[in-house]
Amino acid sequence: MTFDRESYLHFREICPKDFYFAQLLRNKDESMLPLLLRTLKNPEELDNWTMSQAQSAIEWASEELLTEKVFSVEDWLTTAFHLCKQRWGPEMDWLETQPMSKVLTMVSILEDFAKAQNPDK
Repeated sequence: MTFDRESYLHFREICPKDFYFAQLLRNKDESMLPLLLRTLKNPEELDNWTMSQAQSAIEWASEELLTEKVFSVEDWLTTAFHLCKQRWGPEMDWLETQPMSKVLTMVSILEDFAKAQNPDK
């Protein structure tokens, strides 16, 4: 998404370590906006944007960075267990710092491997 601006908002990709904060927000029935703002690398730039520009950028980032990428803690721990079991890495700390695009790719590879091992299912 681009705007006719000289400044840009830079978001980092969501990581599993963010799921714990997301769980706190869910438990309080709060918006995921605080989580999204945590991923903003240059929050000071928001001061230079109009309200409608910032709202459009945040809506875009929410759709691209959070939708279908924020697991519940329980789902994350289940996924991490299976990824570690398949030798992706024995340490949860390493796995929790990986960007979700990488984690989702690992999950896809693991699923493909399981299907190849059990072609009848």
